[in-house]
Amino acid sequence: KHLDQSLQVGKHFADNGITRLADLESDTGPETVDRILAALADKGKSARTVNVYRARLHALCEYQVHKTKRLTRNPVASVELRDERLDKRKVRRALTHAEALRLLEAAGPRRAFYATALWSGLRWNEIRTLRWADLTLDGDRPLIRDRAESSKHRKAAELPLHPSLRD
Repeated sequence: KHLDQSLQVGKHFADNGITRLADLESDTGPETVDRILAALADKGKSARTVNVYRARLHALCEYQVHKTKRLTRNPVASVELRDERLDKRKVRRALTHAEALRLLEAAGPRRAFYATALWSGLRWNEIRTLRWADLTLDGDRPLIRDRAESSKHRKAAELPLHPSLRD
């Protein structure tokens, strides 16, 4: 994915007459970078995507400045990032109760997986790495132990187990 995105950045620059990084070293280099990134935004790319393209080019130029010494300065350093808050393409939200019920009805054999995700808040990998030993099904307080090695935050946690999951 990184290589594909880097090649796409290179293609956009080549389409605009920039075939070598040294072409960006002039005083108009940052303006050229900004113009090309603006053209990408005009073609419908999100602010996040434009910032990823800028980051790829910035990293490449940093490498050329500090490691290979082929550039004397990074022309991308002065190019401002796009404001991603103003250009939200994906609005993340929790499922409504009705949506969650429809998901569980349609889930078929994956119903237990989706129910665990919905009721516990565990991530996909955390659910995938659960062991029977991580579950306490008996007693007054059924729970799931999220082990530190499988947790995103690398901290162990005990989560209450919803009664429907226990069944």
